[in-house]
This record gives sequence, C-alpha cells and structure tokens, in this order.
Amino acid sequence: MLNALKNAPGPQAAPDLSAVVGGTPLQVRTALARLIERGLVSWTGQARGTRYTAV
Repeated sequence: MLNALKNAPGPQAAPDLSAVVGGTPLQVRTALARLIERGLVSWTGQARGTRYTAV
C-alpha cells in the first residue's frame, strides 16, 4: 500500500489503491488507517472525496 502511494502521480482514492494492490474495501481502509496512525500517510477530503498521499 505504501509503495503504491509513493509511486502514484498524486493523491489517490481508496478504490484506486484497491485496483493496484488488491484486497477488499475494508482491507484497504484498515491498511490506510494503520499507515495514517504511523504518520506515513496523510489524507484530505471526506467520504468519497477522501484522497491519500504518502508523507
């Protein structure tokens, strides 16, 4: 997940990341939440507009 974000051309939505790394929406959100807690990923927006970026 983190590598996918680092290699992305810009902020990514969860479904975009799921298409790259696989997994269910719940697995993607859980992985992103863990990376956010560790300070490796930041996010902007709300609900469907949420986008994630590697820090």
